[in-house]
Amino acid sequence: MIFVTVGTHEQPFNRLIQKVDELKRDGIIQDDVIMQTGFSTYEPKYCQWSKLIPYQQMIKNVADARIVITHGGARDIIGSTKKNHDN
Repeated sequence: MIFVTVGTHEQPFNRLIQKVDELKRDGIIQDDVIMQTGFSTYEPKYCQWSKLIPYQQMIKNVADARIVITHGGARDIIGSTKKNHDN
């Protein structure tokens, strides 16, 4: 599974969300994709998504993901790299 998270920053990350959705549509991404889209206005058509995800579910998604794609927010980076140190 690929987990995409853009955090809760008030700016949209439409280009990231749309590009990953297009890669899934075109079969370039074969994995299931879960997205946390935040304030983005683009609504994915080919990926599972929610605007906001509860903290515990975010932790689970990071733990379950083969790949985590993020816009680079500090909490996302720390949480994703911490996963590798816990295993």
